[in-house]
Amino acid sequence: MGMQTGISRQGPNRIELYCLGIFRLLIDGQDRSHLLSYDKVKLLLALLVLAQGQAIARVKLADMLWPESDPEQGRARVRHALYVLRQALAPLSKVLRSSTASLTLESDTVWSDVLYIGSSTATELDEARNKLSLYQGPFLEGLKLPGSDSLMSWHNNWNARLDIELAQCRHHLIKALMASEQQQAALAYAKTWVNLWPEDESCHRLLIRLLVQDNDHDAAKLAYQQCCDVLQQRLGVQPDAQTRALLGTGVNAAPALHGPSDPEGYHFRAMATVAIAIGWRPNPDSGDDPMETDYETRTFLLRETHERVVRCAREHGAWIEQEHNATLLAHFGYPAINERPVAPALTLARTLAGLSRPAQVSLGLAVHADVLPIDPTTPINAHHLLCQSVISLAWQADNGAVLLSSQAAARLSPWSLEALPSGKEPSSYQLRLSETATDTGRIHGRLREFDILLQYWSGRLSAAPRMLLLHGHTGMGKTKLLRSLQDYVRNVEGAVVALQTQENDVRSPYAPVLRWLQKELRYVTPNTADTRNGEQDAQLHQRLMAQYDLSVAQADILHQTLIEPSTLGQSVVREQTQHVLLALLHALCRNQTLLLTWEDLHWCDAASLQLLQRLLAGEERLRIVATSRQALPESWPVLPLRIGALAHQDMNELISQRSRSIKLPRDIRTHIIEHSEGSPMLARELLHLYQLGQDLTLVPRLLDQCAAHLRRLTPLQRELAYLAALLPDIDERLASRLLEQPQSTIRTALQILEQHEWLMSTEQSRWRCPDILGNCLRQLIIRPERERLGRRLAEHMVEHNHAPSAIATLLGQVRYQDTVQWWQRAIEHALEHGQLQEAERYLSQALRSRRFIADPTVHSQTSFALHLTKASLSTAATGPGSPRSVEAFEQVNELRDPEEPLTLLASLWGEWLTRHNRGQLDGSLPIAEKVLRLSQDQLNEAWQGWAWYALAQHRLWRGDPVQAETLLVRALPLIGMSAEPQDAQALPSQKPSQALAYASLGLCQALQGHFSTGLQNARHAITLASYHHHPLAGAIASRLHLMRIYYLAGNLQEMAQESLALTGTQSPAKPDTVWIALAQMHQLLPAVLQTRNADLIEPMQAAIERIRMDMPVAVEGQLCMLARALLSLAREDAAFAVLAEAEQISEQHGSVLMLPEIQCLRGDIWLQRQCPDLASQHWQQARESMDQHGLLAYQHWLNDRQALIPG
Repeated sequence: MGMQTGISRQGPNRIELYCLGIFRLLIDGQDRSHLLSYDKVKLLLALLVLAQGQAIARVKLADMLWPESDPEQGRARVRHALYVLRQALAPLSKVLRSSTASLTLESDTVWSDVLYIGSSTATELDEARNKLSLYQGPFLEGLKLPGSDSLMSWHNNWNARLDIELAQCRHHLIKALMASEQQQAALAYAKTWVNLWPEDESCHRLLIRLLVQDNDHDAAKLAYQQCCDVLQQRLGVQPDAQTRALLGTGVNAAPALHGPSDPEGYHFRAMATVAIAIGWRPNPDSGDDPMETDYETRTFLLRETHERVVRCAREHGAWIEQEHNATLLAHFGYPAINERPVAPALTLARTLAGLSRPAQVSLGLAVHADVLPIDPTTPINAHHLLCQSVISLAWQADNGAVLLSSQAAARLSPWSLEALPSGKEPSSYQLRLSETATDTGRIHGRLREFDILLQYWSGRLSAAPRMLLLHGHTGMGKTKLLRSLQDYVRNVEGAVVALQTQENDVRSPYAPVLRWLQKELRYVTPNTADTRNGEQDAQLHQRLMAQYDLSVAQADILHQTLIEPSTLGQSVVREQTQHVLLALLHALCRNQTLLLTWEDLHWCDAASLQLLQRLLAGEERLRIVATSRQALPESWPVLPLRIGALAHQDMNELISQRSRSIKLPRDIRTHIIEHSEGSPMLARELLHLYQLGQDLTLVPRLLDQCAAHLRRLTPLQRELAYLAALLPDIDERLASRLLEQPQSTIRTALQILEQHEWLMSTEQSRWRCPDILGNCLRQLIIRPERERLGRRLAEHMVEHNHAPSAIATLLGQVRYQDTVQWWQRAIEHALEHGQLQEAERYLSQALRSRRFIADPTVHSQTSFALHLTKASLSTAATGPGSPRSVEAFEQVNELRDPEEPLTLLASLWGEWLTRHNRGQLDGSLPIAEKVLRLSQDQLNEAWQGWAWYALAQHRLWRGDPVQAETLLVRALPLIGMSAEPQDAQALPSQKPSQALAYASLGLCQALQGHFSTGLQNARHAITLASYHHHPLAGAIASRLHLMRIYYLAGNLQEMAQESLALTGTQSPAKPDTVWIALAQMHQLLPAVLQTRNADLIEPMQAAIERIRMDMPVAVEGQLCMLARALLSLAREDAAFAVLAEAEQISEQHGSVLMLPEIQCLRGDIWLQRQCPDLASQHWQQARESMDQHGLLAYQHWLNDRQALIPG
């Protein structure tokens, strides 16, 4: 399939990498693939490009690409590959950044077919077609991949992402074509896809479905036969049930991975997978060679183990995939929704680890869990969704051991993990096979509740309730209290029956009681009638009678229920079983008080709840304590005990107790306390994630619960939950307006969400979603819904004049492509209010939000604009000559489009600005002249104004204020037409400001001795800068030039006052900027002259070093100020040395601006040394320089000094 013209990716200074099909590298449209001389260089480039600007450690690259090499050889090979790669990237070699520890490829200039396909789900016809057109073959086809586990995992993960994205694209394209009645076009695409992806059954299924809809049944049968042949030959499997059902060919296979009769479609599902690698190894006792073992024997033993594993997995409720392969996959969380599918997955893994098998057969086990997107209309291969990395882990696992992916480990308790054996994937973990919990921590903040439980057990509660109900939100500690009570009762030799309801028990009558009974009797329900054992059945019958004092008839009923639970579907059997269970439980408390605990009543089936009600009316010696997320009906004779959020102090104690073995930073402790909302479970989960080194903003166990609970909400309730996750809080009126529903309906839905723990009421008619729950919800909003809600909310916020940063934050949460534009407006808003730090923070958000822009051309233009803003902010924050500003403008130059004149002008401006302020006056002049020529060619008067301004600055700092004034007068009318030059891309983030030019004009006039006019213009610059709150103009124009004018005029008191005002504009968080250094110089000089305090010299010298680093063009003037301070302290030699340095720097800069002052101060030194003749000589030289260059500001300096010498 050819490339589509709708995909815009080419541009200046662009790298294009094609990884699908033939590996190709293009730079500015030129093919440079031939320079990538061997496969591992190509793999290195792919790794760096797909890291999307993230650094990769050299040691990791060596391990991935040269796993067979020792560390030293690996590093050497990385260096050689890097050398080859630099040659290939030579035109843009700066994008490749290296340090001794890592490598980084800048993402701004890179386009890749893989990244484009994975950028966002295609919802438009052309976008889906464009993405599919990029698929020219498998990912990294033809490259020889090293056998390292980490590289294979990386490769498999990208394959899985591509499979999902391409499947979505195929779905949207066909859907769009069918909607527009382009049946034949849809068929043509489907036939092409079968050839491109022959092993993807969904492609075959799509073709068959389209042929059936077209009434071409013969062609559909041929397509089905082709599907059967390909899947059998390549994968050794048969088509699944959904494919067979298209032609009525049977439905005996496991269900396909799509929503079970879900009318609402696409959703997220929590799932877990156990990968079982069945292998053969020599008999450790006999030393047999596996290749020498009798083939038939080996095949028989492997097949027998395989069948036992499949049977065991099905008994645990798993859906089996790849039944005929050496790696079995057992999935949980489908078809029935499960809020914690990792739990049954772990149970199965532990069972299989202890499975009896021949010594020669090995079982490697691995568990993975995640939340996955499920589309009921487009079945997706679960192998690609869940299993790429977990299969690799299963084959890494030692025989009988269970490895865990990082996602699975994050969903477990810390005591479920044990040390990972050496040589395993570093990001994996190992499961502790013992199920014994080690959570022995004490109860925190629940002493009152536990005391009530003890009083109830001992019969001392005055209310004498029939049952205690611990109810409250998930994770508040109900189970911990219940288990503590169980332990207490057992310690005093009391009897305990502990019932546990499971999530899917709602359709299984008496499931909690029957599970407890099976465990007590050590009885396992037979899988089929064929596997029943008559002797075991007889023993079971006898034990029921003897152990629980049941009659023969009662034992018969319960015996039949245990061996055939399906009979409980009959109402008569349910009623009979209930009577027997009542008799059994009453028998247990006939001679003793019995504690019956029943967890999670909210999941109970109707029959179990009826059994519980009858228990409440019976035996006095029965103490019942249950837990539930909701309260029971008021008619029940129970004492409800609400378990609410823990107090701050209790949370602090809990975290201290849980983190005794680690050093927990204060900020992490604060984060955990603030975001756990008083929930002990969330605090434990966050602490566990911290110990695993994982992200603390998203709790995987909570994410799984949310995914499950969302499916149980109505569409309106879901929308309200999403809105609450996107907003700080929500009220009825806003929700009613946004969702177009009556306010009463909204109120009812909000109250239901509060009851089910989604929301918390903050005040009347207002609710909020807890932060950590909101993070989970935002992950689970499907893209169309996310964008729809985002647009509605953004429109509402714009209409009600919300801050641009709030709108940008919202759009970022829904990953909307316009997010960057709103961050740009937030930057503008911050600058208008003089909030430079806020603007820098918003810029960081804008740069991160570029990933929401799918179009490569728009992405490139946006990157240029943002880096231009970054350079402008760097100039304002650290000075125009600082290394940070230099680097920022270099990035601007790298990103510019040579075909676009404005980007070239902006790039040139940045180069002039940094060179000029670093004192490179000779180098900056040609750049200013080039800006003038280009702007004249473009007839751009605004840029002509800034070019004249730049030329004026050159003349000013050379020491020619007369010519500088002329140029500034020419520039001012033109500058007033434009934004600041750093924002030449016409971002809506700057107001027109002539403050820079007016401040410079005032200084030029003052240097000529026109102090009154100069002060007037400088103060006008203050007015302009204050009006526009512009940090750059405010720092330079409004203060620095005015301070200099006061200095030249000899008004040091006013100078010091202005320097204090400048200090007030700077952030206390950044006390070492060049602006602070310049302000300090103008404060310290008057202080030294007035107090003669020698301790102030050191801070003056420190300030000069900062100025020397970030604004070298201004160093001479500051050195002269330091010389004056030294002279006042009678340190003449030091003052001479400082002035000599100032003169030398002036010569290097080619400037005469400071020569009159330097000579004047030298005369002052000689006068202080009682050498009036030498003093007069230097003053005369100063006067000559002043007259020659029109620097008449020094005339009153020299007149005052000449008056000191008689005659």
